[in-house]
Amino acid sequence: MIMQCMLDAIAPTLATGEHVLVEAIEADSVPEGRYAKQLAALAEAYPQVSMVPIRIFPVGRAQPDRLRSREAAPLAAAKEAVLGMVAQLRSDSAPG
Repeated sequence: MIMQCMLDAIAPTLATGEHVLVEAIEADSVPEGRYAKQLAALAEAYPQVSMVPIRIFPVGRAQPDRLRSREAAPLAAAKEAVLGMVAQLRSDSAPG
């Protein structure tokens, strides 16, 4: 509570720069090893976007959980590409 009050008091005096835009994507039950190479390729294709897989413990799975960029258009394009990758991996692993 005290720390929050201190931060609230100083926040208006701090200089800010460009805002970072963030998108979150759930990979659900797709293990990291199944999409690591594709995610690396997408990261190369969208250099303006930071793609950060987050390891979830104890399950040990990761999600391409955070896509970050200062530019909206590359972020939207990268999001669609990652969503497409995840959808394809889900359909490939669906029982059939």
